[in-house]
Amino acid sequence: MREGDGMRFTDAVLRCLGQFATFSGRSGRHEFWWFALFAAMAALGLMLAADEVPGLAPLAQLLGLGLVPPLAAVTVRRLHDTGLTGPVALIALVPGVGTFALAVLLARRGESHANRFGDDPRYVIWAIAV
Repeated sequence: MREGDGMRFTDAVLRCLGQFATFSGRSGRHEFWWFALFAAMAALGLMLAADEVPGLAPLAQLLGLGLVPPLAAVTVRRLHDTGLTGPVALIALVPGVGTFALAVLLARRGESHANRFGDDPRYVIWAIAV
């Protein structure tokens, strides 16, 4: 079964939050982009809540900062899937084109075979215990 085809929004979010400090291995496109969508929606929701209720601003900032480690980890794992190393993510710091360049790299199809970072995350062997 192809994991990437079956990766749902909630599965991706839970997996990324559970692996918030795991910078090794590989993550497929579905996992990365679902979590990126979650992080963007959460950040927007936190900003709107803090704007409506100023007393929530410190809590919203803490919760927003809490999304940084899992987003960084899944970004590195996504780069690993394409055969690139984690420091390539620093390209996002280049003014003007950095974020776009990183998005292009993250959107690329991963290597279809095991690479130095691990097995292809699109293929999973499901074992059924009886």
